[in-house]
Amino acid sequence: MSLRITHLAGALSLLTLAACGGRILTDEGSSVDCPPGFVCTPVCPPGFICTPDSGGSTSSNGQPTGAGGSWSSGGPSAVTSTGATGGPGPDGGVLPKSSTMTTLDYRVVDAELSVALSSLVIVSDSPSNALHIVDVTTGMDRVVALPAAPVAVTIDSTGLKAAVAYDAHVSWIDLPAGSLTKTCDISSNAFDVALSSTGTAYVMPRTDQWISLHVIEPAGCVETLSNENLRAASHIALHPGEKALFAADQGLSPSRIDRCDLTTSPPDCDDSEGQADWGTYSYCGNLWISADGARIYSACGVTLKVPGNAATGLCSYGGTLTGVSSIQHLSEAPQAQKVVMIQDLSYDCEFNGPDCDPTADTYVRVHETNFLGFETQYKLPDFAFPGGISVVAHGRFVFTTPTMDRLIAIVQADPKGGALHDFAIDVLVP
Repeated sequence: MSLRITHLAGALSLLTLAACGGRILTDEGSSVDCPPGFVCTPVCPPGFICTPDSGGSTSSNGQPTGAGGSWSSGGPSAVTSTGATGGPGPDGGVLPKSSTMTTLDYRVVDAELSVALSSLVIVSDSPSNALHIVDVTTGMDRVVALPAAPVAVTIDSTGLKAAVAYDAHVSWIDLPAGSLTKTCDISSNAFDVALSSTGTAYVMPRTDQWISLHVIEPAGCVETLSNENLRAASHIALHPGEKALFAADQGLSPSRIDRCDLTTSPPDCDDSEGQADWGTYSYCGNLWISADGARIYSACGVTLKVPGNAATGLCSYGGTLTGVSSIQHLSEAPQAQKVVMIQDLSYDCEFNGPDCDPTADTYVRVHETNFLGFETQYKLPDFAFPGGISVVAHGRFVFTTPTMDRLIAIVQADPKGGALHDFAIDVLVP
């Protein structure tokens, strides 16, 4: 039996969930169905598990109907608090219209959002090595066991396939089926990974100095190395056209964003600006590419314009996000022409000292994409525990739907709270 704590307009009620056949019944008479082709089996405590029935086919909406993985209620520490508020918040922020926070009983190493499946794809190394496919609408969590401790996860442009990087290995995951389909050995450790729509995985090594990008084809586990012009432990992102891959170095001053031409084999990698503006701008070691591929957002708020020929044309300075000095994670809502982000508190305070804002990572900040101007910021609700206890929630990842009708944040409880399970998913309606 699992416990859901619901908070609406100040009223607190308790809902107990019980498993019955293929449907979850609540004490208020409502019900939640398992996905098509799954049946519920009672496990008490802590909740229920939806297991595949016979068949293993796929429904018309692309969801699995009996193949691979298992669906669960979120684990023993799954506690959901929902608030409907809106209006001005503390420190100039805006409270979201509503928020639903669900605590996780595992540690989040890395995460992506599959818009196609309305699901977060999360990798964890504690209490077990696993990939979690969490439906942000229902809260259902399908778990795929991984062969080693993951260091990074990525999804392809369809949102239906994922790649997970480990030390000297990479795996491919079929997300609708919830199954691991292939694991290949690679000749390096791993820091970051990208995945093409054709299944090619690109792995960035973690250690050494000037290194090669590793290109791995799942068929035959064929590995190709680029030239050695990249800095180890660079974050990477695949351009939407899939003819170029960009890498933001870190630990160097001045820093730069490199570009690998994927139309050649092996790929040729070099400075994306051709050393123009060398030392003028800082990039802080991470990057995110817009859906149309025309702009790269860097972790220092500096952006690059990407030419039509992303593989060989030179990038150029594209403006700076207003008032932003460091970004921990960013996501774009292309239809709304917005970007949302969580600022990097550790980087900001390390370099700005007493001038840093110690609450910067407790907000989701919103900018428009035409002129990069600041619009508003939403206060992340506190991390709630049973018994009315709450602590400050620090944002670690933030994702948005294309229209920005929902914000999905992965938050971590302030360490002062001493929580055993200190990660949660917070779904906000702005």
